[in-house]
Amino acid sequence: MTVSQFFLTVGAGSLGSLLGLSGGQKIISPFPASLAMVRFGLVRRVNPAFGRTAGIVEALVAVALLAAPTSPWPLLAAAGLGALFIVVVSRSLFAGKSFPCACFGNRSEPISVATLVRAACVFLAAASLAIVASLGPPAPPMTASLVGLACGATLACIAAAIAVLHQTRPFQKRPIVVEAT
Repeated sequence: MTVSQFFLTVGAGSLGSLLGLSGGQKIISPFPASLAMVRFGLVRRVNPAFGRTAGIVEALVAVALLAAPTSPWPLLAAAGLGALFIVVVSRSLFAGKSFPCACFGNRSEPISVATLVRAACVFLAAASLAIVASLGPPAPPMTASLVGLACGATLACIAAAIAVLHQTRPFQKRPIVVEAT
C-alpha cells in the first residue's frame, strides 16, 4: 500500500464516518433537519420525510465510501453534498440569517463563517481524494483498506467528540450555589 492509498482510505473513512453520523442523526430525528431545510429555502414546509430523506442520502454515501474507499464515485458524491451545503450556507449567511443547521442533530450551533469554512474543508478534502483515487493505481488489498478506514473512522470520532465537548462544555467552571437552611 502506497502512502497516497493510505491517506485516500483514511480520508474516505473519515468522510464516511462523519456522513454516517450526520445521516444517522437525521434518520433518527428528522424534524430539526427538515426545519433547517425550510430555513435554508430548500423546501417550503416542515416535513420530517424531507429530513429523513436527507439522512438516508448521507447514509448511502457513507456506506459507499466505506465499501469502496478508493473509488472516485463515492468521493465525488460526498464532494457534491459538500458543495450543496456550501451554497445553501453561503446564501443564508449573505441574507443575514443565523439558525442551527441541524447537521448532527438538535445540538448544532447556528450557522456562521466557521460553518462555511468547515464545509469548504470537507468539500475540498472529498474532491481532492476523488482526484487522487481516479489517478492512482488499483485498489489496495482489503487489509490495507481496513487499516485506513479504521484510522479515518477514529479521526472522525475524535472530531465528533471534540465538537460535543465544545458544545456541552462539561469541564467549564460553574459557580457552586449553597442554599441557606
